[in-house]
Amino acid sequence: MAYQNGVLPITLPKEQIEQLLQNVSDRPGYKLTVDLESQTVSDEFGLSVSFEVDSFYKRCLMDGVDIVSFALSAEKAIEAYEDKWNK
Repeated sequence: MAYQNGVLPITLPKEQIEQLLQNVSDRPGYKLTVDLESQTVSDEFGLSVSFEVDSFYKRCLMDGVDIVSFALSAEKAIEAYEDKWNK
């Protein structure tokens, strides 16, 4: 899965993708901004498109952690839970 590699997969409407491709073709040096926090894709020519992203993966990407690191950060809580049930 892309999230596990630090990649943000997003889906945009076909019309927006076609507009982006046209902008790339028409404007040398075209720049696109992907803002994970506000969940938008935008450019300096007025394009602004929202996208959806799972809140858990969004938090992991914003914090710079992968799923394994996230799970390891809860290691003490997991051990306490297991100890409670193993008595």
